[in-house]
Amino acid sequence: MQQLSKDLKGIPGVIGLTVYHPDHGAEFIDLPALFHSERIDSVGKLLDKALAAGRLNFPGMSELMLSYEEAAIVCRPMHNERLLSVFCDPGINLNLLIMSMNLALQSQQKQATSQTTTANEPNSSASEKTAPAQIDIDAIMTGGPLAKEFKTMVSLLTKVIGPMAKIIFDDAFQTWATSGATDRTNLRRLVDLVGDELDDAEKAEQYRDMVRSALSGVE
Repeated sequence: MQQLSKDLKGIPGVIGLTVYHPDHGAEFIDLPALFHSERIDSVGKLLDKALAAGRLNFPGMSELMLSYEEAAIVCRPMHNERLLSVFCDPGINLNLLIMSMNLALQSQQKQATSQTTTANEPNSSASEKTAPAQIDIDAIMTGGPLAKEFKTMVSLLTKVIGPMAKIIFDDAFQTWATSGATDRTNLRRLVDLVGDELDDAEKAEQYRDMVRSALSGVE
C-alpha cells in the first residue's frame, strides 16, 4: 500500500488516501493530521454504502466522486471487497487521477496474482534446469545502447499519464525484453506494448505519435 500511496500522491492535487474493508475498517490511512483517525472508519463505511447503492442503479459504475468546497473524494473498488478513497483538491485533473488509480490498481493486482502463482508452484529439484535470471530493467535502460531512447520514451509517457509512467513502462519493458530482440528494429513493438498497458485508445495513440516524432526508426 505504501507504493500505491506514493504513486498517487505524486499527482498534483492529491492530498492522501485510505483503503477501507467492510469487515476490518480502515486498513490503510495516509492523510494529513487534520483528518481525525476516529472518523475515517465511519467515512469509509458511508462511502462504501454510497458506491454500492450507485452500482445498483448503474451497474457499469466504476468510481464515485463527492465534491465539496474545500476538497473532493474519489472512490474506486479494489480486489477483495476493499475500497480505495483518494482525497484531493476539487479542481484536480479528474481524468488523470482516475486513469492513474486504474493503472495503479491493475499493477497491484498483477503483483498479487504473480505472488500467489509463485507461492503455489512446487519447489524445483536440484536436477531441474535453473530458471533464467530476470531481466535487469534498470541496467538495460541506463547502460545499454538505447538508454537515451528509453529515457525519452519514459519522459514522453509521463507527459501523457503522469507519475504512473515509470511503472507502466517497466511492465511493458519486461515483456518486450524477454520475448524478442532488444534493439532499435524492435522499438515499435515496445511502443505498442506500452500503448496496450494504457487501456485508453486515445492516450495510446497520442503516445505513439509523440514517440514517432521524437525517435527515428519508430514507424
